Amino acid sequence: MQQPAIILAAGRGARLGALTAATPKALLRLGPATLLERRLDSLARVLPGTTAHVITGYCAEAFAPYGARPGVVLHPFEEAALANNIVSLLLALETVGTEAGFYLFNSDVVCDDAVLAALRDCPAPDALVIDPASTDAEAMKVTGGAPDGRRLTAIAKTLPPEPALGEYIGLARFSPEGAALLLGHLRRLVREERRTSDWYEAAIDALFADRDVRACLLPAGTRWAEIDTPEDLAHAGRLFAADA
Repeated sequence: MQQPAIILAAGRGARLGALTAATPKALLRLGPATLLERRLDSLARVLPGTTAHVITGYCAEAFAPYGARPGVVLHPFEEAALANNIVSLLLALETVGTEAGFYLFNSDVVCDDAVLAALRDCPAPDALVIDPASTDAEAMKVTGGAPDGRRLTAIAKTLPPEPALGEYIGLARFSPEGAALLLGHLRRLVREERRTSDWYEAAIDALFADRDVRACLLPAGTRWAEIDTPEDLAHAGRLFAADA
C-alpha cells in the first residue's frame, strides 16, 4: 500500500503581514509557482502516484483549483485555521487514517527534489529530515542518542544549540505503527489536555519515547527554505532563482 502525503496548509502566516491578508501562506508565489504547487510538483516527480491530502483552513476556498489536480484531495477544516498545526495534523490523521503510514510536509517549506528523495530512500521506517547546519534560536531543534546519535530523543525550539543534532525542516515519514502511536499522542494532547496552541512537534517529541525515530540528514549541497516572514520569502526567491 502506497503511503499518502499529508500537506499542512491551514495557516495564514501572520508574520507575513499584508502578503497573507487575503491569501493563505501556502499560495504565495515563489517565482513562477506557489509554494503548494512546488510541493505537489516535487511529489509527482519523486513519488509518482502518491495521493496528496492538503489540509486547509484559512481562506480554504482559494485552494479549490488544486482539487482538480489528479491525486490531490482537499480537506477544509475551519477549526484548523483557529489553532496551531497540532490540530491540523490530528484532523488529517483522523480523516486519512494511519494504516499505510504517511509522508508529512509543512506547506511553507520549499526544497530540492533531492531532499524528498533522501527521505524516500531512508532505510528507517520513521524519519525526520534534519539540517545539521541549523541550530539557531528560531530552529525546531532535535537531539539524538545511542547507538549512532541518529535516534531522535527530543524536539523543540527551546532546546539549546548544543548538543542539538540540527533543525527539523518540516519533512517526515511515518510507518503505519509510528503513525498510529503519533495519532494517540495527538489525541491526548488536543482532546484531553487541550493543547491546541502547540506545534505538532509536541506529539512527535512524545513519540520518541515509544518509537525509534531516526534523523534523515539533509543531503550535502541541497537547498531548502522555510517561509515565515517577508524576509524569508525574499531569501527563498534568491535561493531558488535559478528555477524560474
